[in-house]
Amino acid sequence: MLSAVLSELMPGSLIRTFLDGTELVMHLAAHPDQQAPQLMILDYKMPLMDGPAVLNRLQSTHHAFIPAFILSTSQEERDKARCLQAGASGYFSKPTNYGELKFIILEIMRRCEAGGHHSNRK
Repeated sequence: MLSAVLSELMPGSLIRTFLDGTELVMHLAAHPDQQAPQLMILDYKMPLMDGPAVLNRLQSTHHAFIPAFILSTSQEERDKARCLQAGASGYFSKPTNYGELKFIILEIMRRCEAGGHHSNRK
């Protein structure tokens, strides 16, 4: 569903999906000469390496300043705080339908365009 919304709202953009956080980190490390992603949308509970762990892993790389947003089913403040502390640009509850997801992606795009995607990663 995420790829469909991104394709609709950002036609012509290259969209890459990964099965887990480890695969994402390994891909970025293996392709340092490729243009860095303009945006990352991560699942809080990705297998093998969750969203905050991915952000922590990327802190010391040139990918540290890529806007990264977390989608999560968790309503726990400590989970949100963990993501923001790891450098997430934003944290959103996972939507239950296409319309809600589209609204979230539009908000992410608005924040990125406004420069409000501040990352705490260095």
